Amino acid sequence: MNSRPYILFADDRLTNCFLMSDTLAGEFDFFFIPTGGECIKSMEERLPDLLMIGDSMPIQDSQETTNILKNHQQYQKVPIMFVNKDNVRLATDNIHQFSLKKPIDKEQLLWKIEQLLNHS
Repeated sequence: MNSRPYILFADDRLTNCFLMSDTLAGEFDFFFIPTGGECIKSMEERLPDLLMIGDSMPIQDSQETTNILKNHQQYQKVPIMFVNKDNVRLATDNIHQFSLKKPIDKEQLLWKIEQLLNHS
């Protein structure tokens, strides 16, 4: 069994996914998916310790995805990090959340992940 924290990253831009994977895969159990719908399906199979979500995905964007998640009790304690170009927090009831502005600063990213994982 893997004892590293599991981070799920939902973003439709493969460049962002590979950048995050290169940055995080050494320290975390990291998995990325391209859509909000797949994010929810993946969370049904394995609940992440942290959900990172990009700002604009086709079909079901980050706002729609988080709205669905906040309406299901089993997902409400999962911390969320929004990765977006405008540094905007989306309207959720999840108090354990951060927004991280693109372009990503690796040290800030790791600090915010640590804060979310230690306070969830």
